[in-house]
Amino acid sequence: MADHRDIELRLLSPYDLINTNHNFIVGIILTTKRGGIPPKHNTQTGATGPLGLDPDEGLGYANVFLYEPDRNLLLYEFNKNGTYLNQFIDFVKIKGQQLLDINLIPGTLPSMISVDLNPLLKTEAYERMLSIGNYRVLEISIANPTEFMEYVDHGSENGQSLLELTSPSRLLNSPKFKATYSCGHLITSSLNAGAFRRIIDALRYGMTTRHGKNIEKIKLRGYYQDPELGTVLQPIDLLADRYIKQFNLPEPNELIDFQEGQRREEIVSLYRSCLHELSRLI
Repeated sequence: MADHRDIELRLLSPYDLINTNHNFIVGIILTTKRGGIPPKHNTQTGATGPLGLDPDEGLGYANVFLYEPDRNLLLYEFNKNGTYLNQFIDFVKIKGQQLLDINLIPGTLPSMISVDLNPLLKTEAYERMLSIGNYRVLEISIANPTEFMEYVDHGSENGQSLLELTSPSRLLNSPKFKATYSCGHLITSSLNAGAFRRIIDALRYGMTTRHGKNIEKIKLRGYYQDPELGTVLQPIDLLADRYIKQFNLPEPNELIDFQEGQRREEIVSLYRSCLHELSRLI
């Protein structure tokens, strides 16, 4: 049976939606897996069997998120079993479009809902990337580019860029896409800045998709002017330098709910602890 998943959005409100400096919304995405469910297994006897779920039941998973509208900031919980970030965005776009089509969203809005994501970088890497004037080298490695493109929105600008980028590997049925782009040895020479940024934006978008783990390398190097050291060649690793934080949830052998209260407390606490650093990034 195919892996069928039902997705539900639940806002955890009202809950301290007014912070001293910012407004934010906390919600949770509930995913019910109703296909491809593994059997239960007795470790003593080796016996296996079905879990005995009713037709409308499945395995439940959760992802909590926090959204701050003023800065278009989204904190989203990643875990291996729940809803991936690009699936969440697709869900939001579909629901938003439905509300827009029946005029339940007030105000003047475009006829189509569009959402683009760019993962944040660590403060130091973000400042280095902004300071680069001459783009010298870009190294990319993507495992199984055909699989990687399955969950990419081909209609979006970033999706189109990824489609063009990986096209040769997919046409050749290659298990890996690897590319290194570089310019001449003159310190003043540079790769095309506009095309460079479009590829970087597309790859950062690709990192948020279901097969974002297939991206094995995104490294760039470029020159920038340091006030003390002069012209400096600056390397940036977009995978190693991603802005990632962790929070802990208790994991009993068998859960009885989605731990909504604990997830809410953890992500709000994490958000507050990161406010100063986030103010430098956005």
